[in-house]
Amino acid sequence: MELIQQLKKDGAGIGACREGLMKLRPDMDVRGLVNLYFDEHRFCIRNDFPSLTFLRNNFKGKSEPYGVYIDSVARKVNCRDISLNGTSKAMLLYNGHIVANLYVRNESMAVVTVRGHAFVIIDVFDDAHLMVAAYGHKATVIVRKFGSARVEIMSGNDMIVVNETNKNTY
Repeated sequence: MELIQQLKKDGAGIGACREGLMKLRPDMDVRGLVNLYFDEHRFCIRNDFPSLTFLRNNFKGKSEPYGVYIDSVARKVNCRDISLNGTSKAMLLYNGHIVANLYVRNESMAVVTVRGHAFVIIDVFDDAHLMVAAYGHKATVIVRKFGSARVEIMSGNDMIVVNETNKNTY
């Protein structure tokens, strides 16, 4: 697959390790690539890999069913891994017993409500905007704010921890 070869070439160009590049197999479909993205999200986000332009050209309209949104709109309940890229907008609800990760990047915007026993970690980057609320004494939200991202707590101050990193990325 030509796409895999381009990802390997681009990854090598930014210093991806041999072990990481070997995970890009020729038979990978979009679902496999999205899973690899979430497994290696720190490297990908730190290095803006793949770039937003690459995501738009190769994954827009294909990766959303697996949790990577590119200039898209999402309304989801209890999705474990979600990455919002470009100008995506999302309304997300987490309730019950779930542990989830959310990555809000570029100029995306997310409204997140956490209830019950849900535990959600949200990393917000770039010029993204997050509005978050937590309800119930067991709900927990950890927000890591990077760069000029904006975070608004709408409700549940005692259940939401915001860590200002004073860095642009991991």
